[in-house]
Formats: sequence, structure tokens, C-alpha cells
Amino acid sequence: RRERIAWLAAKPPPAGLAYYSIVAHAPLEEMAPPLRLTARQLAAIDPRNDGQLLAADAVLPGSTLLAEVRADHWDVALPRDRGPPTLTRAMTSGRGYPREALFRATLKWVVATAP
Repeated sequence: RRERIAWLAAKPPPAGLAYYSIVAHAPLEEMAPPLRLTARQLAAIDPRNDGQLLAADAVLPGSTLLAEVRADHWDVALPRDRGPPTLTRAMTSGRGYPREALFRATLKWVVATAP
């Protein structure tokens, strides 16, 4: 966390662009089993985490918080139905998370609200 903050302070995003953040957090029992250990550790700081990031750390400074999704980090980040190897897919939450629908909704909202 300290390194991320220092890096962002030294290399801020280019000015003049709009930035958006989507935060993920889920109940422990809905997370992929391998993420539960880190989710428990992060929960000592903030129970709103996705198993890899605290919700607050998922927000880019100066961005607009676009959405909070009930998902773990892998649900949002991995195209489990076609991307990762079988072993990786077997370790995920197993939920059919609608990543593509989230992406489409994000694009529609950003385009509709652009100046």
C-alpha cells in the first residue's frame, strides 16, 4: 500500500482525462477459496475487500466511483469461461459473474455522461 501511494504520487495519471473506479467486495463465503486467506487478513483492516485489495485502495485518486460490485477480485478480473487454465478455473468462486455486462454498462454510462 505504501509503495502504491508513493508510485501514484510520483507518477500521477495524465491531466485532462476522466478516470473511473469500480470497487469489488464480497462476503467471505462467496469468494474463491484461495482468496479467503488474504480476504481474512485484509478484513482486519477493512471488511470491504475483494481478497486482494481493500475497497478504498481500488479507488484511483481523483476518479469517479462508478460502481461497487459484489464479487471477489478474480470474478471481476478473470474471464474464467475462456481464459485461465482449467486448474485456475477450478479454484475460482464458481459463480457465473457477468463481467461482460459490467463492462458494457460501464461503457454506456461513461459515453452517456461524457461532456
